[in-house]
Amino acid sequence: MKKENGVLCKVKNHDMVVLQHNPEEFWKDVHIIGKNAFSKVSSLTSITIPDTITNIEQYAFAGCYQLQSVTLPHHIKEISDHTFYDCKELKAITFPHSVERIHDSAFMGCKQLQSVTLPKTIKEIGNLAFSFCTNLSCATIENSTAKLGNHIFLSCKNLMTLSLDDAMIKSTKPNYAQDTEEQELEL
Repeated sequence: MKKENGVLCKVKNHDMVVLQHNPEEFWKDVHIIGKNAFSKVSSLTSITIPDTITNIEQYAFAGCYQLQSVTLPHHIKEISDHTFYDCKELKAITFPHSVERIHDSAFMGCKQLQSVTLPKTIKEIGNLAFSFCTNLSCATIENSTAKLGNHIFLSCKNLMTLSLDDAMIKSTKPNYAQDTEEQELEL
């Protein structure tokens, strides 16, 4: 495990023993999870990120193929580009009411993700943010004035319900969010 000036730079599979058995030591003096810090750590199955973390940089958890659940810090404001990219087994993530921005491709390829609820604090959702989440069936965006990027739900072939604040969109075709057959959605 490599730490520099409060930034967790790189974690390897063998560092997971410390995280599991002594999380206080693991997170000691860490305020930022750096770019690629946990990238491709195959033994990571779940993680609770402590409230001492103020920033999670790009690709921080990209390619953690066994990661199934994530608990984010209560005050985190942004999810960076590709943070959870290709976490194929990610099933559950709870967004705290502090999240304002989800950047481009943040959850792209999280194939097991089934539903997401983005709180009223959300102001912006980047391009392709939840694209290729093939098991995503329900998405709720509690702030209907949030800036929405392009193709947020591209190739989410099972997305049947999209709720924007109080409006709900239901599809009779499960593939309305796919790039092969675009369908206009009206509120």
